[in-house]
Amino acid sequence: IFQTPIPGDGDITALAVMDGALFVFKRREVYAIAGEAPSDNGASGGLGAPRRVSCDVGCIDSRTTCTTALAIFFQSERGIEVLTRAQSVEWIGEPFLTTLASFPVCTSITVEPVSNTVRVELAASESAGLVTGSGCTLVYDLSLRCWVSKDIRTAQEVLGRPSQSACMLYTGTAWRYAWLSTDARVFCETPGTSL
Repeated sequence: IFQTPIPGDGDITALAVMDGALFVFKRREVYAIAGEAPSDNGASGGLGAPRRVSCDVGCIDSRTTCTTALAIFFQSERGIEVLTRAQSVEWIGEPFLTTLASFPVCTSITVEPVSNTVRVELAASESAGLVTGSGCTLVYDLSLRCWVSKDIRTAQEVLGRPSQSACMLYTGTAWRYAWLSTDARVFCETPGTSL
């Protein structure tokens, strides 16, 4: 009863929700589906027919989607993109073509609401599901609507390490940005310092 076939080529790579619509990503396509949540007995509600978003890119990895008040951030084959609330796709990663060539594996995209930024974690390579080599973090300011930095970890303990994953973590008193290293340690950002 609740199935909705998605047209186009290939498998679904990611899902995201924005403004009451479900967005279904494939490697080179994005579909929007509107509708209401179905009732418990399936008598009312449900998703409508998928409508293809006018773009020639899609999402290459489900880890790289992040919904913000501005847009849905995701990684395509050409780099970092946003699907705006007007349902158009914009390539915002063009300034980091060289960086993405050196760090092509995006392990997470996370919104950090305290500083109103989006953090994009990148790694040099990945083997058997674990990132390897070095890494960096791209920071996009949602208020300014532009990239504000490319950060490489410089503290001796984490020098150049890639992030396996990242998220917002509640530490008992505040929400803090945290990332997971490949040796299973969690590092939390000191509030107000970006360190």
